[in-house]
Amino acid sequence: MYYYRNQWKKYLSFSFLILGVFGVVYSAYFHSDSINTSSSVVSSEVIIPKYSSENCRWIQCLLVRDLEYPVRILTEDVISSLQDALLWEYYLNAYYLRSLQEFPLRRPFVMIVRQQEIRTSELSGLFDKYGLDIPVNPYTASGKISFPKESTGSLDPNAFYKEVCKGAMDLEIKRFALYERQIFPIIKEYSDMAVLISEIMTDSQEGYLPSVTLCSH
Repeated sequence: MYYYRNQWKKYLSFSFLILGVFGVVYSAYFHSDSINTSSSVVSSEVIIPKYSSENCRWIQCLLVRDLEYPVRILTEDVISSLQDALLWEYYLNAYYLRSLQEFPLRRPFVMIVRQQEIRTSELSGLFDKYGLDIPVNPYTASGKISFPKESTGSLDPNAFYKEVCKGAMDLEIKRFALYERQIFPIIKEYSDMAVLISEIMTDSQEGYLPSVTLCSH
């Protein structure tokens, strides 16, 4: 009796061992298959933005197959509007750079100036896209912009800082009005221009203007 009982235990142990090995192999096989399947699903679900010659800007145009510059001929009023916008960006860049020179690393100028440079580069990219000459920046010398002057002995540094902020506030109000009333209505049919101008207006209205208004008080 004892002999049969031991044999039965050995049989059960061996059976569990076989089932365990089978389970490991089965799990490894199907887990690997599921990984491969999920990987293929992920790769098949990668979304490539649908840019076209009409809506691409800057590096986005590299994703448009066989696109060459210039993409089309623009009317004179559209060209003039682009030039006006770029000149305004040049001016704002010069103003904020001068502000940064006067107040190094002080907010909001240190946070605004780099974003300004990016937007100016994007706008210049539209000139390349349509085969236009990029206007020369007439404000490269800081002395060529209207900038608050610190009166010796009559204006302390903090008061001067507030005057610079007020100057920036006035410029942001003027820029937004110009873009909204004069530039956007002319370029709105061009999706690349319309989106960029809208983004610049959003930067101005929701970022720059509130910050320079705050520091002017």
